[in-house]
Amino acid sequence: VNALRCIHAMIPLPAALREKLIKVDTGQWNPSQIGKGFMPLSKIARLESRRDKFNALFAPSHWWKHIFYAVPPGKSLFFTHLVRHPVTIAKWIFRRYRAADKSKAI
Repeated sequence: VNALRCIHAMIPLPAALREKLIKVDTGQWNPSQIGKGFMPLSKIARLESRRDKFNALFAPSHWWKHIFYAVPPGKSLFFTHLVRHPVTIAKWIFRRYRAADKSKAI
C-alpha cells in the first residue's frame, strides 16, 4: 500500500484505488528525484571520488527511501536518515565483504 501511495506522486492512480488505498492525505508531497532508485553497490564502488561514493550510499532519493523503508508519504524521514539507512548500508557492505572473503578461501 505504501508503494502505491508513493507511486501516486509519479502517476496518479485511478479514483477507485485512491479512495480505497490512499487514506493518508499526501497534500503537496513531492519528494526529490521521483522514480530514481538506489544505485547498485558494484556501480557505487566504481565511482571516482569518495564524495560521490558517500552521496550515492547515504543520500539516495527521498522517494526511494519512502518506498524501501515503508515510510508513508508526508511522514518524516528523520529517523530513517540518521539510523535505519546507515545501518542497512553497513549490513549490505558487511555481507558483500563476507561473501568475497569466503569465495577467496575456497
